[in-house]
Amino acid sequence: DSQLDRAAMLKQYDRLIEQVIGAVEGATELEIVRALMRARDDFAGVAKMDESLDQAFAASSADVATLLNRYFKDRLYGFDTIGAYLDEILRRNAS
Repeated sequence: DSQLDRAAMLKQYDRLIEQVIGAVEGATELEIVRALMRARDDFAGVAKMDESLDQAFAASSADVATLLNRYFKDRLYGFDTIGAYLDEILRRNAS
């Protein structure tokens, strides 16, 4: 009975996390978190996954790479001198 209560509480936390992420981030981030939660549930014995871990994270791994690239690009371009340098490299490579 306490296992059921624990599982119900985990699901409530999951829904809260999804709502926060959906509000502050986007659909891609939400899908990554959902895949992580499914893997966690499978590991904890709360719910068996319908797919393998490779299948669950196939799309997410590409999404994570895209998010990381965007994150670092945004941070680097936040410094004017670095942004100008990167733009110069892009111009040279495009020629």
